[in-house]
Amino acid sequence: MKEEIIEKINQAILFEDEAIPIYSKHIESTLFWSGLNDECQQKIKETLDVFIRETQKHVKLLERVKNY
Repeated sequence: MKEEIIEKINQAILFEDEAIPIYSKHIESTLFWSGLNDECQQKIKETLDVFIRETQKHVKLLERVKNY
């Protein structure tokens, strides 16, 4: 049972670690072609930055849970 939980946590960490660069990489080109004004694009980037920081915090929390 413990091994299964650790494996699920490892999968969650991997998923979140892989997601961060994908979000970062694709947002610039997506916004470029979106046609949205600069103010709207800036708000989206700021929101994404918050999301990325929170995801990084979540990964750290998962690591702590796994190590516990």
